[in-house]
Amino acid sequence: MKHLFILTMLMITLFTPMKAQAEDIKLDNFSNLPVLHEGRVKPLDSFARIYLETFSGQSSLKGLTAIEWLAESIFTPDLAAERPIFKIRDWQGFDLKENPNDLYNYIEISTLIRTQNKVILELMEQDEASWSLSQKHLMELYEHYILYTQILRSLTAILPLSIDESEDKTYLDYKDQDNKLAIGLKKLIGIEENINTLLRVIPAKDDQYISPWQAVKQGKQDQLNTWADISNAYRSKNLNTWNDTLDNIEIPKRVKIETYYNKINFIGCALIFYILSFFLIIAQTSFVKNVKLNKAIVATLVIGTLAHFIHLILRVYILERAPVGTLYESILFVSFGCVIAALLIEWRQKNGLGTLIGSISGALLLITANSFAPVDNMSTLVAVLNTNFWLYTHVLCITLGYSWCFITSLLAHFYLAQKAFFKPTKEKLKSIEIPLKSFVILSLLFTIIGTILGGIWADQSWGRFWGWDPKENGALLIVLWLVWLLHGRISKHISKTGFIIGCAFLSIVVTLAWFGVNLLSVGLHSYGFISGIAWSIVAFSVFEIALISFLYWWAKKA
Repeated sequence: MKHLFILTMLMITLFTPMKAQAEDIKLDNFSNLPVLHEGRVKPLDSFARIYLETFSGQSSLKGLTAIEWLAESIFTPDLAAERPIFKIRDWQGFDLKENPNDLYNYIEISTLIRTQNKVILELMEQDEASWSLSQKHLMELYEHYILYTQILRSLTAILPLSIDESEDKTYLDYKDQDNKLAIGLKKLIGIEENINTLLRVIPAKDDQYISPWQAVKQGKQDQLNTWADISNAYRSKNLNTWNDTLDNIEIPKRVKIETYYNKINFIGCALIFYILSFFLIIAQTSFVKNVKLNKAIVATLVIGTLAHFIHLILRVYILERAPVGTLYESILFVSFGCVIAALLIEWRQKNGLGTLIGSISGALLLITANSFAPVDNMSTLVAVLNTNFWLYTHVLCITLGYSWCFITSLLAHFYLAQKAFFKPTKEKLKSIEIPLKSFVILSLLFTIIGTILGGIWADQSWGRFWGWDPKENGALLIVLWLVWLLHGRISKHISKTGFIIGCAFLSIVVTLAWFGVNLLSVGLHSYGFISGIAWSIVAFSVFEIALISFLYWWAKKA
């Protein structure tokens, strides 16, 4: 009877009601705690940011930071289940009432998932490509529901299970007391064959980490006690125990650095200074002619570049590899290369052309990067990419080639704009022509070297130098375009204006070779596949064709 009574009480409520937020508890040390996630050890701060952004599309919830949300979720899951965090765009399609910001809580989503169980099971048996948009939204919501369920249950092995506040028994207390009760508790909490492994925060052998439920299975009581102390301190607002326990946990230096990296957001600072530099240029051109303003423009661009550089260096240190392993990272690096090239132009000419190109290219590419990776999880690379030598040689060469191509294209745009809307002197046009010709040659040099190095890498990894893979074809497309332009100009088969127009079209060629080939989802270079941007690429290409054609027509008319 006693065991039946306990099990009945557990079925009534799984978690002890607590106050919503531990006001006196500071989470700075807690945010530094290491967790093994997506193949690497990172701070809980990164873990929290990734999942809050994934579920809600927001970096915070009504003043609640990501790490505060995570602490609430794992220490007081009963309260967290009532907090709206699931972003649902198609709430009418799911027969839900409208909520502020289209956010719904775990309880509401649980009810919805139960009503959609049959549909979800049927969709699992179908090819994902056949899903409609609403079905994709449902499966995405289901995936988020499963992930958050694991987060809520991460510490249920060491959380109080009784509704009686005088009794703080946990699963561990009952686990060895009675085998039948232990089986009942497993079924109640939902832990049977599949052990919860999402929150891997407990150190194990060989520098690995395991989840609390894995520790239960393996009998690692000491490590569980540490997290039980942290949990109890949070729930009881015991600041001394909280700080003492956290201070005794060893935190890798690289993990601490990543927490600072998250908080300072150097890339956001870089974007702000690039935009500020651009508006200062507009102000100077339109209203103020002042030498001090020239210095301020250069200074803001330099500060933005330094912030950009620090961001990349920290990323290299944290990930222990070159900062070009993903499409998102390649955009960060290409934008940095563009700004550096622009500063070199400004250093040589000191006429404002470099600062204008640098601010525009830096800002536009960083905005593009943010649209490609709203959640920057810095996950471990797939095996074929996990080679630092080739990342620092082949990939850096190719991405630098992209940088020079974009600078070349921008210079060509400005050349055509000068002829279309102004009456430039020969010296003014020459100041654009000289760097343009230099960067065309640099673009060809780096893309050729990068393509050859890529072939050598492919030979070592896949046993063939060239296989007409879409990404290989994309790299070759850039090389052939540049060779055609340079050879045609030297042989005088292409006029100066035709050469400039061809350089302007490099923006489209590089976009197709860089992003467009990833839409095909074929080839061995599967690590860069993307979807959903086809119309964006089409729109950009049409815009560029229209703009370049208009500039040429207007320049000819002028």
